[in-house]
Amino acid sequence: MRRSLTFSLTSAIIVMAVARPTLQAPAEVVAPARVDYLAFAKGAMPIRVAGSGAQLGAGEEQALRTVDGNPAPFTVATAARADTVTEFVYELPALTTFDRFAVPDVLESVATTSTFVRSVEVLGSVVSPDAGFTTLASAALTPHTKRGEWTELTLVDPLAVRWVRLRLTGGLDMAKGETNVQFTELVGNGMQEPPSPTFRFRGDWGSGTGFMAFKQLGSAVSGCFDVAGELQGTVSANILRAVGMNRTDKVRSAFVLGVAADGTLRGVRAVGMAPFRPYIAPKNSPGLPPRCSPAPVTLACGAVVHAVGFAPDSADLVPDPSGALASLAEALRREPARLIVVEAHVSATDGTPLANLALSERRAQAVVSELVRLGMPADRVRAVGVGSARPIATSEDEAGRAINRRVEIHCS
Repeated sequence: MRRSLTFSLTSAIIVMAVARPTLQAPAEVVAPARVDYLAFAKGAMPIRVAGSGAQLGAGEEQALRTVDGNPAPFTVATAARADTVTEFVYELPALTTFDRFAVPDVLESVATTSTFVRSVEVLGSVVSPDAGFTTLASAALTPHTKRGEWTELTLVDPLAVRWVRLRLTGGLDMAKGETNVQFTELVGNGMQEPPSPTFRFRGDWGSGTGFMAFKQLGSAVSGCFDVAGELQGTVSANILRAVGMNRTDKVRSAFVLGVAADGTLRGVRAVGMAPFRPYIAPKNSPGLPPRCSPAPVTLACGAVVHAVGFAPDSADLVPDPSGALASLAEALRREPARLIVVEAHVSATDGTPLANLALSERRAQAVVSELVRLGMPADRVRAVGVGSARPIATSEDEAGRAINRRVEIHCS
């Protein structure tokens, strides 16, 4: 599958010093949590699949799985040869300077018909998804001895980039000729400039029974989906995280979605606590009537807010270009409720249950303090931490973890 999109960026290239060794460490165990800016849930939008692997099964699903935050192996291409090359291109929400790339769980399959990718190269561009690419890092992979090990890529050039091209070549064991090649994920850590707010979640997508429609007001989004589903969510950077429910069977769905420059809705959806699956739908023509009507957009009592960001393992609020907390404070000041409870939830993977409870309490208090600073009367708002006790999605990948990390607003 090939997609052709053209972008331009007039920002200057930012070169930053990186205090990291350049030698590859084939099996280094991961240190403390950092933001993975190559995760789809953080805004890394797959926009193109190319190379000979694109004719051998590599598509948008594989591009998403490469950046889903789940180290489970998957097949990139079938009947691949030693010279088979698969390329995935991702658009980032803002200029990003990477100081680390790594691949987890380079393990050979027990199946004789599969092998792991042999080499990985990461290229970046500040020009467009079609031109100006420079090699950022690369590695020739060797098998790990156990799960939980990582291969660090050798850094070449620490440029600030807006587009990343991942090039996967061959397989570790090609002795039997054509075979299936597998991969897990690529993680990219570093620094990212604050993204500009996105207002693309307006209109309707899809056809048949698999359609969606959105309204957006600031960072808040309301929507409808399928035949009897209603959802509510918030946008952070270029990604919508939303939770919905089917009015008929009361089954809940979670969504992590982005709108590509060509208007296509791309992302993942999980029904109940099932794993997230790719969700891709074209935008419908403006002249066609929407298949469903979203409810009015609100961000007040009853809201589930995913646009509140924190530093990893911390209660420090990160810059909020979407203005979600400012909008929330303005709406809550008009609420007649006597008591407003800010309830913070974290992912089960953030730490032990006790540590998660303490972290969620600190995060709830940080949100309350910010709302008070924005004009909420302190005697009307209270902080409650729930830890990871009430997940609403699986924590197997970053989409689910991003959905579980949330702030709920309850009023009485």
